[in-house]
Amino acid sequence: PFPDYTLRVFPEFINFEPDLAERAKYYYRLLDVYSSANRPDLAFQGLYKLSDLLVELDRKPEALRALSAAARKYANEGQYVPKMLGRIESLCDTPETQSALVAFYAEFLPLIPEKRGSRPSKYCMDMYERGIQIFLNNSASSNALFYQQKLALLQAQSSG
Repeated sequence: PFPDYTLRVFPEFINFEPDLAERAKYYYRLLDVYSSANRPDLAFQGLYKLSDLLVELDRKPEALRALSAAARKYANEGQYVPKMLGRIESLCDTPETQSALVAFYAEFLPLIPEKRGSRPSKYCMDMYERGIQIFLNNSASSNALFYQQKLALLQAQSSG
């Protein structure tokens, strides 16, 4: 019921395991605990460590899938998601992964609530700006235009 301490001791605890693939399995189990406890903060921290391990194991596509799934699951977590997106973007360093990044943003952006209460969400506007840049950098101009229009509407509502 109190998983806060686990992430501090977990990396040292699994050092006994020489097989990195087995360590990755342990991280997946830990992430299940955090998900059950409804702790996205800990899940994101654990996922960063897992993604590092998966990259080290030459399993970058799996790392990207795990990071993307978490970002979609917790899309409204404005405190944690931007850092997660930074990690995703840093791993998308080939033409194939850049096209996957565009597809990810096309799925992710609609999941973000546009308003917090009755006011336009600054987090949403920031994410739209980020997505627009990804779309523009990858020749997805129709997606960029769509979100530029949505962003302009939110900005107008915010200032009005």
